[in-house]
Amino acid sequence: MNKYYNEPYLREIATRINAAFQEEGISYIQTESNIFHPQGGGQKGDHGILILDDHELSICDTRKDKQSTVGGVLLVLKEPFSGLEKLPGKEAICKLDWDFRYRQMRLHSSAHLHHCMLEKVHGGIISHPKTSDIQDTFAFNRYDDTKVTPQLAEAASIEFKKAVETGARTIRYPDPEKVGFWWWECLGYKIPCGGTHVADIKEIGNMDFTFSTKKGNTTINIKIVT
Repeated sequence: MNKYYNEPYLREIATRINAAFQEEGISYIQTESNIFHPQGGGQKGDHGILILDDHELSICDTRKDKQSTVGGVLLVLKEPFSGLEKLPGKEAICKLDWDFRYRQMRLHSSAHLHHCMLEKVHGGIISHPKTSDIQDTFAFNRYDDTKVTPQLAEAASIEFKKAVETGARTIRYPDPEKVGFWWWECLGYKIPCGGTHVADIKEIGNMDFTFSTKKGNTTINIKIVT
């Protein structure tokens, strides 16, 4: 059960190890219940630790399993572990690197909210970014829509800061027809997304914006200030 969908603020759980294996020198673990969000949609895979009776294993990444027969979400160990075959069935505690996750939530919500403010200032639909990416302390949206100019982006950034200061609740919910498909909604705007987000845009805090245009693509960079 992947709890990050409905409980993105959950930082620690007790669970059981379902599977553990190694491929190409990398050790992977899958747990029965999971709070680690896998890499995808621009968001980085969660970090944290897995605590066993006699070991504390560092998790450096989380990925969707697309190749092995295990399936689901896999926790990537920072260091190879030689006792993997003994782990299935063992009880464990999962703890998120909450600071990393919360920055991802703030930046992910920022990328969506800025797009919404672009549409607000423009007064119409703006094509979704050609590329979106979230690093540790910054994110960016890259557009090939000619309506997105640095001037429009700067005006949207002003509206963004007003919205964050005022605050507004965000909601995430599964598509009623498409299995595994989720929506993010705030201030009457709706964006398809299965990532993790802050519950209220006031939590986004202070962000800095820079803009650039190259070969007709405008990039909006969003950086955490505080």
